[in-house]
Amino acid sequence: GINEQVQRMDQIVSYQLQRAVQSHNSSALARQVNVAEVASKITSALKKVYSDKRVETQMSLDPNTVFSGDERDLMEVLGNILDNAFKYGNQLVFLSVRRLPGVAHGVEITVEDDGAGIAEDQKEFVLQRGARADTLKQGQGIGLAVVMDIVKSYDGQIELKQSQNLGGALVTLKFGIDSVAPKTEPEARQENRQ
Repeated sequence: GINEQVQRMDQIVSYQLQRAVQSHNSSALARQVNVAEVASKITSALKKVYSDKRVETQMSLDPNTVFSGDERDLMEVLGNILDNAFKYGNQLVFLSVRRLPGVAHGVEITVEDDGAGIAEDQKEFVLQRGARADTLKQGQGIGLAVVMDIVKSYDGQIELKQSQNLGGALVTLKFGIDSVAPKTEPEARQENRQ
């Protein structure tokens, strides 16, 4: 009942607070993560995991793209999205990492696959609740809750649509952090003031 909900909120708040504390740690802020390196690491790991599928990866990686933030956050986000592309794609995954022009630490990451894609009516549902689309019906299943949380905390953007080139899902992530610490949820800020 109500107690459980309150407890759940407390957990969310303490998790957000923990993140806030971690992100205000000066060494974490000074972190400049090379996106291309992280993306390559994750991709080669996934190629081993899905070796029986023989997925072909095409990559366009700008080696100078820098993510201002925690490497674990970046790995979590990229790991989830690339894992879905490998899992639900057929034979081909395309990954692009580039700098956003005109933004100091702007990063744009695009992941496409040649799978069944994701139905229009499921996109909203998936992005809002971070639900797994494959619990609804066959297709692109995305455990996006964590991804959404992280992207939001960096004031980033995530967009999900049908890939024109490959026919599967196309996920675009944008981070335009200008050396700003990740934001915490409003509840966490309130909790802080008490």
